[in-house]
Parts: sequence; C-alpha cells; structure tokens
Amino acid sequence: MSGSRVRPILGLSIVAVLLAVGRASGATPFESPEELLGDWYVLVHYRDPGAEDPEQLLWDDEIWRLAPRGGRLSWTLYPHVALHDDEGRFETLPSGVEARTTVPWSPSPSQLTEIRGALQLDDHESRTKSLRGSSQAGWRSAEATRAASASMIAYQESWSIRGPAGARELVRQVVFEGARTDRLEGRTVYTIRESRDGGDEWTGDYSRDGRQLGEFRMLRIQLPKGSSR
Repeated sequence: MSGSRVRPILGLSIVAVLLAVGRASGATPFESPEELLGDWYVLVHYRDPGAEDPEQLLWDDEIWRLAPRGGRLSWTLYPHVALHDDEGRFETLPSGVEARTTVPWSPSPSQLTEIRGALQLDDHESRTKSLRGSSQAGWRSAEATRAASASMIAYQESWSIRGPAGARELVRQVVFEGARTDRLEGRTVYTIRESRDGGDEWTGDYSRDGRQLGEFRMLRIQLPKGSSR
C-alpha cells in the first residue's frame, strides 16, 4: 500500500515474565506460562474519553511472540501488522494520507485465515524484553533506566505477567522523569478473562492509564514455513 500512514500510539506499559531460578547443580525446569507460549495476533477495541467523539469505538492491533530462551522468557512486540488483504483497516484522508479507519474494524473470514496461517512479521520498530521469575511470583523484566540530568529526561520501561492461567494480567509500563520536569507514567494492562478454541484464543479487558478502556482478543498464529522463531 503506497503513501504514508498515520498510526495512533498505544500507551507503553509493563510486560514482564519471570522464570525458574537455576540451581548450583544445574538449571531447574523452565516454569513458563505454557498456555501463552507462541505467536499471537492481538486486537484491541477501546474508547478514548479525550477523543472528539468519546463514544466512538477505536481499534489497534499488534503481534506478540512469547518463547523460552536461555532459562528465561523472551517477549517480542511487533507493533506493525501487515496484511495482504487490508480492506477496512485504512482509509484515504482528503489530504491523500492513509490513516487507520475510525470504525471498530475486525478481521473478515479471509483476513482471519491470513492471520491464523500466513501472517508475515514486520520487524520495523519491534522490541524484545527478557523476563524471569516463577509461576508463583509472576514474571517481570529488568528495569532499564537512563539516568536523568539537569538537561536530560530519564526513561524506564518494564513488562510483566502475573496471575494464574485464565486470569493473567499482562502489563507494560513506562516512566519519564527529569530534574526540570514532572514524573510521567504510562501503564497498559491486558487482563485475560476467557479462553476459547482450545486455548488458541484468549479474550479479556484492556486499560490504558485507566482512561482508555475496552476489550482485546489474542489469536494464536502459525507463521509460514521459513519464518524465524
């Protein structure tokens, strides 16, 4: 699809995943949240009280990859979803710029088939966190902080997953602060409520900063042969 796109930015938040701690005699079994391992298409529908129409249902989507790696849990976020069949996802503004549609888009049967079985990953602006912990304590990424000075702003982002299967919360959180600025925080929470289709679909509640509220769906995807994992 030609032309530039205007994409709303979902709030940053926590996505942490903890694993088992290794023993001196050898590593303990990996205590991963088995039901969440794999590649997932995540679709969010939400309302924004700060929008021109607070009752308008908006949408966004992204891809998550959760995989064990070196005794930890690796969580990769792909913020840009590219479908061969983009019908209903974007519209052309009078300026000629392509922007996300303002209607509550959901995949058609053909788009769902593409998502489930032939979705290509877009590495642009993707990012990965390494998470550790335990099934009992939850999983959390290390907090990477950039020190603030009089002329710089400190940035800190952490991701976490907590709770038992079927009631998990996946959180992404970011903090900005500096000597000359107020502390700013962003927090996005995905609360899993229900499993469907034998664990290949999860649904639940979405909250960004306690203001933008809605629901989300996680659909398991099987990438084409030859795709890296």
